[in-house]
Amino acid sequence: MIDRLSRIKDRYDEISNLLMDPEVSRDISRLTELSIELKSLEPVILLFAEYNSTLESIEELKEMSHDSDPDIVEMAKMELEELKPQIPIIEDKLHVLLIPKDPNDEKNVIVEIRGAAGGSEA
Repeated sequence: MIDRLSRIKDRYDEISNLLMDPEVSRDISRLTELSIELKSLEPVILLFAEYNSTLESIEELKEMSHDSDPDIVEMAKMELEELKPQIPIIEDKLHVLLIPKDPNDEKNVIVEIRGAAGGSEA
């Protein structure tokens, strides 16, 4: 999962750089295509950044729990207890976001509703 998220992050950075390119800004269709792709990757990137910052915070708190000051150790343990349950929640959200999207999701649909013929439900 981390490898796939890293590739998505690389693609996000690549698209961001392409959007700054003057050649791309002249081609409206390419610019629109890249903007849509960037917008679709944004929720994954933001959640991945939150995941990484939570992991980093947990590592820092683990280091702080070995401090000589008992108040700092207690505070670190309390914060660690708050952050640890967040990791599986964020991972579950990332798994959902990594499910491939159906290409027809963005298309409009026309639904025709007809009245029933006869009976008590009419």
